[in-house]
Amino acid sequence: FLSDNLNQGQITQFLKLLWVQSEARKAPAYTSAQQMFTFMDALPKGPKWRCTTIHTEGYITAHPVHLIWRDALEVTRHIFGNPVFANDMEFDLYEIKVNGEREYGEWMSCSRAHDIQV
Repeated sequence: FLSDNLNQGQITQFLKLLWVQSEARKAPAYTSAQQMFTFMDALPKGPKWRCTTIHTEGYITAHPVHLIWRDALEVTRHIFGNPVFANDMEFDLYEIKVNGEREYGEWMSCSRAHDIQV
């Protein structure tokens, strides 16, 4: 929000507000817009967002229609390559039985996941 809606001087002024610096909340690790942008630049980059204008024949729109999207293969590579998710990925199907009845929870416990892999 800050980087999209305020200039660097306004961000630095915002970060100096007593509300931001109060002991009731944890103050950010940066004290100026310059430091904030340095931290942002150090964050890992994910797949790029893309925008495609959709043209339709026979339909008139007041404004152009834009489809905002990411490449699914790039997103999949990014997620599978991210160590943050390493311990939370499931690859094996399983069934949960409670009192003899099947219980469904996550995707890998559902019948459709079984049907796809079998």
